[in-house]
Parts: sequence; structure tokens; C-alpha cells
Amino acid sequence: MKKYRVTLSPEERSELNLLIISGKYKHTRQKRAQILLAAAAQAKTSQKRGR
Repeated sequence: MKKYRVTLSPEERSELNLLIISGKYKHTRQKRAQILLAAAAQAKTSQKRGR
């Protein structure tokens, strides 16, 4: 399985959060937003650890 490093700007992060919270979009789009946010958070923590 390939792993990708995802880096999001604060604007992109807030836009994805609003997409999830609003509930106006289909479930698949909300799920993709959640996956992007989780990947960005994981990349951020692994970067702090020096990996």
C-alpha cells in the first residue's frame, strides 16, 4: 500500500472541516474530507517525530 504525505494549509483545513460539519454534501465527499484531514494529521505527527 502506498503512503502519501498530505500537507494542508490552514484555509484548506478549515474548508474541509466546514464541508464535514455542514452536512450538505454526499457521504462519500464527506468521507474523503475526513480521510484527507486524518492523513494530514498523521503526517504532521510523524514529522514531529523526525520520520
